[in-house]
Formats: sequence, structure tokens, C-alpha cells
Amino acid sequence: MPTYLRDEHYKGAAKLRGAGLKLDAFSQPHQIAKQAYLPQDLIGHHYFVPRNTSNELQLYKHYRALFEYIYQRKFEE
Repeated sequence: MPTYLRDEHYKGAAKLRGAGLKLDAFSQPHQIAKQAYLPQDLIGHHYFVPRNTSNELQLYKHYRALFEYIYQRKFEE
């Protein structure tokens, strides 16, 4: 589980477990936080294959750009 999703309701949770250290997406460039959204072993696995429609191809192009921005690596199909 990413540290920013861990429980932080008790005193000292952030210090002990690194809980709640989520980046505020709205204060980041492009309003996208560069932080782990997936477990390490799932990064790079893609489950969406677009159909040959303009809408799905546009969404896929946007998805690829977001992946490269967040994970700072080339999108591999």
C-alpha cells in the first residue's frame, strides 16, 4: 500500500510509518502528482487496448503521456 494511503489517525503515525505524506495534486505542475499510483510490479503493465475509434485513440494518447510524465520513463506497448 502506498504510504500516502496509510492510516494516520493516531499521533505520530506520519513519523512512525510515513503515513499521510500524499502530494497535493493541485499544487503540482499540470495538477498531477508524481507519486506511486501502482505497486512496483504492476508499473508498465497495460490492460487497456484501444479500439480504432478517434475517441479511444485520443484517450490512449493521453494515457501514454500521463504514464511518461508520472513515471519518468518511456511507455512500452
